[in-house]
Amino acid sequence: KRFIPAAAFEEHGGWVVETQSIETLGSSYLMAHGLGKPVADAETYVELPGGNYRIYALTRDWTAVWGRGKPAGRFELRADGKPLALLGTNGSDWDWQFAGEIHGSAKLSLHDLTGFNGRCAGLFLTDSDDKPEIIEEPITDFPEEFDFIDAGGGVAGVCTALAAVRSGVKTLLVEDRGVLGGCNSSEVRVSMGGQP
Repeated sequence: KRFIPAAAFEEHGGWVVETQSIETLGSSYLMAHGLGKPVADAETYVELPGGNYRIYALTRDWTAVWGRGKPAGRFELRADGKPLALLGTNGSDWDWQFAGEIHGSAKLSLHDLTGFNGRCAGLFLTDSDDKPEIIEEPITDFPEEFDFIDAGGGVAGVCTALAAVRSGVKTLLVEDRGVLGGCNSSEVRVSMGGQP
């Protein structure tokens, strides 16, 4: 059995490392953000003893919540250039999707089909019938009480929370990413014209 994090692929091609689901997955993932144009393949070589290996991809259909049309983030897993399975079509939640079989060592590629944010967090290879599972942590209550809770650490959220604190209100600012700033952060860089 072997787990290969997608972010650890030897070549990312046009795929980018995305951290948005770290709280859910415990890791980053690769995303094909091509603005509607398929991006170059992410590739890695896996060396395995001879034998048959089943592959599962940790992925999701991020457009499934709207329940209409084809999944926007479709991609293929390829082994030595040969398509194995269509992925990113398995529902709105992160889950393991069967991605095909290989026979021993191979170059594995994530081949984007749409340019609309296909997602892959990793590959699980096994020579048995075992399918990996998603283990969810239980949600616990936060013991402290607040007068004001601000959801979102973007520019507006940070300013609002700061104003509340300065006025003497017991405030909690909740942010699901590793940095504050939202689209203006060093991580996202949308509002900064792409400049670091």
